[in-house]
Amino acid sequence: MGRRFITKQDIDAAADAGTSVLELGERDTVTDLAREHARDRGVRLVEGAARGATPTAGAAPAPPADPSAPAGLHAQVRSAVIARVGTAPDGLDAVIAKVLANR
Repeated sequence: MGRRFITKQDIDAAADAGTSVLELGERDTVTDLAREHARDRGVRLVEGAARGATPTAGAAPAPPADPSAPAGLHAQVRSAVIARVGTAPDGLDAVIAKVLANR
């Protein structure tokens, strides 16, 4: 799997979806503008080592981890759907989890 670049648009999609914590995989690179924008929008960027940390208050609960899915795949799909649709549809996390479980 290739490197993923986190951009200002990814931060906007996460913030607009009500996400206050964005977990980063070991191959994720955050642009300088995205890091600054995350701070301005109140989105906390959590490096891979801090994955066990408790999310901040008001954060949406993290979806159950699928041990067979590559790390961060759920978040990548969620971010892509929100970027395309403009908002997080009801039940999005459940649908993504079901699709990943059936792959």
